[in-house]
Amino acid sequence: MPTLRDHIVEVVNAGLREDLKFSFPGESARFNVPDTYHAMLSGLSSLQRNNGKVINLGNMRSTLNIYNVGEALVRRALDEGVESSVDALFKFIEQDYNPCIEVVLLRGIKVPRTFKLLDNVFIASPDSVPSTSLKIFLKENSEKQETFDFMSPTLPVDYTPSAGKPDSVLYRLTSVRPKFFDHDDPACQMFDLDEMNYLKHISELLTIISPSIVINRRSYSELQEGSFLYGVTGRSWQSKYQEAGIGQVHDVTLDELEEFKKTLALYFALPKAKREKLEVPIHRINEAARHDNLVDRAIDLGVAMESLLLAGLEDTAQLSLTLRLRGAWLLGRDFTERKDIYYLLRDLYDCRSSAAHSGKLSKRTKDEARAEIALKDGLPLCARAIKEVIFRGGELTPNFWVELMLGGGK
Repeated sequence: MPTLRDHIVEVVNAGLREDLKFSFPGESARFNVPDTYHAMLSGLSSLQRNNGKVINLGNMRSTLNIYNVGEALVRRALDEGVESSVDALFKFIEQDYNPCIEVVLLRGIKVPRTFKLLDNVFIASPDSVPSTSLKIFLKENSEKQETFDFMSPTLPVDYTPSAGKPDSVLYRLTSVRPKFFDHDDPACQMFDLDEMNYLKHISELLTIISPSIVINRRSYSELQEGSFLYGVTGRSWQSKYQEAGIGQVHDVTLDELEEFKKTLALYFALPKAKREKLEVPIHRINEAARHDNLVDRAIDLGVAMESLLLAGLEDTAQLSLTLRLRGAWLLGRDFTERKDIYYLLRDLYDCRSSAAHSGKLSKRTKDEARAEIALKDGLPLCARAIKEVIFRGGELTPNFWVELMLGGGK
C-alpha cells in the first residue's frame, strides 16, 4: 500500500521541471512552486498547523510559509534528486529544533586553519565557514564602495571605504529550541542575552592573544547549510557601530590558539557573578585597543586596569600605590619583573589621571614619550592581568589581594 512519502515523491516527480529554476540579473537563483506542490504541502497537517508561525533562529526570527517550503522542495529536488528532497522535508517536519549557525566576522586576526575553541565553537578563515550563502555574499559585496549599504558585512558602519573581506570568522553550531513561536507569544520578542552575547564575549576575549587589533565587525545567525529551509529563510546583520583601530593583522599561531582555548574554558566555567565582574575590564581593553587617540586610550586602559586591580578595595586612599602593588604581585614572577610592572603601572595611572583631568597624556612635555611607551606596553600587560585573574578563578575579593601580597596566593 502506498505511503504518504510515496505519494509526495509521486507528486514531486510529476511536476518537476528544469525551468522551475530562474534568476534575475545580479540575483541568486529563485524557484517557482507548481500548484500541485502547494496543494500537497498544504494538506500536510504538521505544516498547516505551523504555517505563518515564527521560525526561531536563535538571534533572529523568520516566518514559516508553505510557499517557501515548496521552494526548498523544488531546489533540493533539482540539485539532489526527488527522493533526497522528500527525505529532507520529512526530517524537517520531525525535528523538534532548528539547526542554526551563528557567525561573527572579525578584523585583525588570521588563523592558520579552522580551530575548535569550545564545543561547537570554531574560528576559521572566511572561506572555510560552512555557509555557502556567506561565501557568496562576501564575494559579491567585498569590494563594494557604496555608502549606506547597511546589508553589506564588509562595509564599515561609519560610511568609510570598504574594509574588504573579514580576516577571520567565529562561528557556532547550535540546536535552537523551541522550533516555532506564535506571533502573539511574548517569548517571540524575548532573546536570551547570555546566548546572544556568547560569541561577542569570545570575540572580545581574543584581545588577550594580541591586543590592539581584533575587531568584532558584524554578526548574524541562520540555518545551517544542509537544513531543508537553508537559503529560503531571512537573515539580518547585527553591527558594532565603531570601526577604529590601526588596521594591524595578527597571524595567530596554533600554540596561541591552544592557550586561548584553555582561557576560554576556564572563563566560561566561572560562576556568572565572577564573569560579570570581568566584563568591564574586558570591554575597556577592547575599547582602548581601538583608539587611535592616545588620550582616549589612556582613559579606557586606565579604567580596565583599575576595575581589575582595585576591585574590592575598601580604603580609597593611596589608589595608585595599591594599583601598582597588586599588579606587580599578580603578574611579576620575580623581584625584577615586579619592579618593572610596578613602574609601568605608575606611568599608566599617571596617564589615565592626566587624560581624565586635563585631556592630555602628561602635564609635562618631557614625559610625553614615556607616556606613549606606557600605553603601548600597557595593552599586553592588561591582557595578561585579565588572563591571570581568569586562571585564578576570577577572584577579586579583598581577601584574595591580601593573601596574594602576603605570599599566600602563589
